[in-house]
Amino acid sequence: MEGRVLKDIYFHCYHDHFLSGVVMHRYNEESQELQSSVIFSSDRPCRCEPANESRPLSAPPSMEEFLFWQRGLHISHRGREHLIVEPETARWVILDDRFFSLFQQAEYPRPLYELLDNPFASTADTRDFITYLLKRNILTRTDWPSLHPPVMPSPLHFPSFFSIHIIESCNFKCSYCYGDAPSSGKKMKMETMLRIIDCIVKDFSRQDITIEFHGGEPMLARNLIEAACVRLREHYSSINGRTCSILVQTNASLINEKDIEFFKKYDISVGVSLDGPEEIHNRNRVYKNGKGTYQDTIRGWKMLREHRINGGILAVVERPEEYIPIAGHILSLGTTGFRLNHMVCQGRGDVDMERVRERGEAFAREFLDLLDYLADYAKSRPGLFMDIWPLNIMLFHLTNDHRPFMCMRSPCGAGSHGLGFAYNGDIYPCEQLVGLDRLKVGNINKCTSLKQMLEQSTVIEQVRSRTTSSIERCSRCPWRNFCGGGCTAEAFAVSGTLFREDVDCSFYERTFENLMWELHRRGDLNRLMGQFGQF
Repeated sequence: MEGRVLKDIYFHCYHDHFLSGVVMHRYNEESQELQSSVIFSSDRPCRCEPANESRPLSAPPSMEEFLFWQRGLHISHRGREHLIVEPETARWVILDDRFFSLFQQAEYPRPLYELLDNPFASTADTRDFITYLLKRNILTRTDWPSLHPPVMPSPLHFPSFFSIHIIESCNFKCSYCYGDAPSSGKKMKMETMLRIIDCIVKDFSRQDITIEFHGGEPMLARNLIEAACVRLREHYSSINGRTCSILVQTNASLINEKDIEFFKKYDISVGVSLDGPEEIHNRNRVYKNGKGTYQDTIRGWKMLREHRINGGILAVVERPEEYIPIAGHILSLGTTGFRLNHMVCQGRGDVDMERVRERGEAFAREFLDLLDYLADYAKSRPGLFMDIWPLNIMLFHLTNDHRPFMCMRSPCGAGSHGLGFAYNGDIYPCEQLVGLDRLKVGNINKCTSLKQMLEQSTVIEQVRSRTTSSIERCSRCPWRNFCGGGCTAEAFAVSGTLFREDVDCSFYERTFENLMWELHRRGDLNRLMGQFGQF
C-alpha cells in the first residue's frame, strides 16, 4: 500500500501483483471514523502522485489545456460500475458512478479548469485522477504523445520452433482430427528427416531452438525420432551455451518401457492428448473399430508420471458444459499444466460457421464457471503452480503490455517464430498450416539454405502481413490487441484467405470483457497466469 493525505481525502494504490486501483478515504467528523471506498480500479499497478510532482511520462496538463476522450473507446456498464477500454493500446479501467460522471464531461474537448470542478473530490485529487486517465490513454489532450500499442517481442527474423510431422498415419480415428489422419498413411523418409535436422542446425544453431515431433501418431515412427535425437546431440554437444529442447506430442497408447528410457536419455518432454474422463474421452477418441482409447492412453500417461518424464496434457473440449469435468479429471491425475483447446475447424472438425459462432458464445459463458472452479482450486492449495491454457495467456494479456506468445499477437509467429514440416519435406509457416498447399514455402529436399528460402518467400511475406489492421472485423474490434486476431491457420482453413478473423472470434470478444470484470471483482487470479507470470 502507498498513499498520501490530500486535505480531508486520502488516496492510495492497492496492489496484489497485477490488480491495482485507487481508494478514497474521507474522515467523517460526526462519527470520527475514516470511511473508505474504491473509486476506480485498473488492470495494472498505478501511482497517485501529488499534482506538483514532476512525472516521468509527461508534465501535468495546464489549467487552460483542452482534454477529451481518446478515439474509439469501448464502454460497457454493469450496475453502477463502468468499463472503459482503449483498444489501440489495450488499456482499460473500471470506474464507479462518481468518477464516471467526471469522465463523461470530457466526451467533447473541455478545459482542465472546468473538469476540476468536481463535487466528489478536491481539486488536487481530481487532477491526479485526470492525469491517471491520460497515462492510461483513456483521455487525451492536444499535446499528448502518440498512442503506443502493446509491447511485442522483437520479431524473430528466423524461427526457433520447428514442428516436424514425421508420419501421416495414426492408430486412432478421432472424430475431430484436424489432420484427418488415416489408419495407414505415408511416413517421412530417413534422409528427409536428417536433412531437416541438418538444415535447422546449420542455419539456426546460434539460437536456442525447440523441435517437436508430430503426426499422425509419431510413436509409429520411433526410428525417425531416435535418428533425429542422435543427430541433434552430435551437433549440440559441440555448440556452447545453446540448447535444443525436444518435444513429442502423442496419444500415449503405444508407450512402453523402452520408450521411457529413450525419453530419459534425450531429455524429451512428452505431451499427451487426453480429453478428460473416460466417457467424454471415448466419445471422440476411438480406434478404427469404434472402441474407446481411454484405458490405453491413461496407461501411457501413468508410465510417464511414474518415471517423472516432463510433459503435460492437451484436451479438446467439444462441448462447453464439459470444461469443468475435463479440467477436474486432469487435475485429479496430478498435473496442473494442461491445455483446453476448442475443436479445430479443419479436417474432420466442424466447419459449419454458424454453429461455430454459436459455440463461441456458449463457451464464453461456461468459461466463467471454469475460472471460478480453478481459482477456488488454487486458493485451497497454497503454493501450487497452475498453468492452464488459454486462461493463463488471456489473464496475462489483460494485466501486461507484453505479448510473448506467438499464437496470440499481431502479426502471429507463423514463419517468424515457427515452421512446420510435412512428411515429404514440404515446409509451411506454421505446424497447423501443414498440408494447406497454397501456403507452402518450399521443400527441404530442394533447399540449400532455410534462411535464404525464408528471406525470399512471398508466402512468409503474406503471412507476416496479416495483422489486426488488415482484417476488416478486427480493425474495428475493441479486443484486437488482446487476442491479436487469433489463429491464422484456422482463419485461412475456413475462409480461404489470411485476412479474416479467427473462427473463435465471438469467444474472445465475450471472454476478454468478462475477465476484465472478474479481475475487478476478485483478487485471487494472479496464480492462474502460470508460465506467463515470469514476464
